[in-house]
Amino acid sequence: MTGTVLPSVLSGAVTRGAHDDLAATIGRLREATANGDFAYYVDIATAMGDLPQSASSTIQWLDDAPTVRQRWRALVTARQDHLRGTP
Repeated sequence: MTGTVLPSVLSGAVTRGAHDDLAATIGRLREATANGDFAYYVDIATAMGDLPQSASSTIQWLDDAPTVRQRWRALVTARQDHLRGTP
């Protein structure tokens, strides 16, 4: 499941901005990664959707968490701009 969830999260965050769908997808993602494998997907998905990061996150990034979140969010906003035809 985890292999198909992240593209779904990106699609929802970018094309629809559907926060309810995104929240439900992140909930399923949390369940699927509860054993710790691919748990960083949850952090990526929340960053993409500009949602708050879980306080219980134990992911350690090479850069600080705010910088990583900003980079993931920038991918989404760039895609939104592209779809709208804005530079």
